[in-house]
Amino acid sequence: MLNIPVLRTARFIAEMKEISMLNAIKLANMSEHFTEQQNTLLINSVIEHVDGLENPLLWTVQERMFCIGHYLAATQDEDPDFAIGDAHYSDYLMGEKGYHSDSLDLGEYSEDQWTAIPLLGVMAETIERLEGEIEGIEKRTHWYLGCMACQLVPNGNALDYTSPDYDNQVLERMVILSQMPESSFLHLMGLLTQAHQHFSHLFNIAITDVGIAALPREGGANLPYARFPAHTAITVLSKQLCGKSQLSGT
Repeated sequence: MLNIPVLRTARFIAEMKEISMLNAIKLANMSEHFTEQQNTLLINSVIEHVDGLENPLLWTVQERMFCIGHYLAATQDEDPDFAIGDAHYSDYLMGEKGYHSDSLDLGEYSEDQWTAIPLLGVMAETIERLEGEIEGIEKRTHWYLGCMACQLVPNGNALDYTSPDYDNQVLERMVILSQMPESSFLHLMGLLTQAHQHFSHLFNIAITDVGIAALPREGGANLPYARFPAHTAITVLSKQLCGKSQLSGT
């Protein structure tokens, strides 16, 4: 059994353990298209005890990335500063920069008062599930629209991510946003970028065609964005036993 160091963040401290074979098989059998759901399964599988915020769906996407990166660093045969293409984990992690803000006042636009909230795991999972629900909207545009719906709050009317109807709430707001005039939509995109910069902690995040990814930390401008797929946390042999040896590492 592998010994995983304690994970420490500004909002929680987690004791970690090695993933069980059963959960490794479950993870290998999940569709690669559901990255955020895979992340949740892995995190729940490797957390022994949490002091603080327990539910990984309520962790930010950066905290979730950090948990997976921490596990990979502790379990890979190579150096803990594991390789990501031509880069390394340390080229992306900003361990000195913790969670610092629950909301951001974005001011008034189009007679509405806008605030923003951080991107949580529950939001990312919902956005991922909803891809394809709006005709003509896909990939990066879908993720921008979903993040805008989840994170940008007009006049204090935040969506209730604890509600069983949250998917429908998000989809309804995405439809409304998609029907805005182009100039208004682009302005709100700018507000979202401002929010992501403000909420930056542990990792700088970017919206890509495949979802949320980590940008290189300052000084690594020539490096590509990085993702830490949950299935890279399980061994090649476990994947082969499931007939999934072709799972990608990106």
